[in-house]
Amino acid sequence: MNILKKFVFTLFIFQANISLAQTIIPSSPEINVESYILMDASTGKIIASGNPDSQIEPASMTR
Repeated sequence: MNILKKFVFTLFIFQANISLAQTIIPSSPEINVESYILMDASTGKIIASGNPDSQIEPASMTR
């Protein structure tokens, strides 16, 4: 029975550590460009953007 109590206590401590963990969210990148957009391909959600509504020419279409 003592081993079971130790196991349950250890499990509780690990659960408490996981629930108290903080998620660090980085700020948007600071890059020297006219505009940019970063999108999750699987969900279509925009993660970060800078001047996303401006229309610009693509960098290359011949590669």
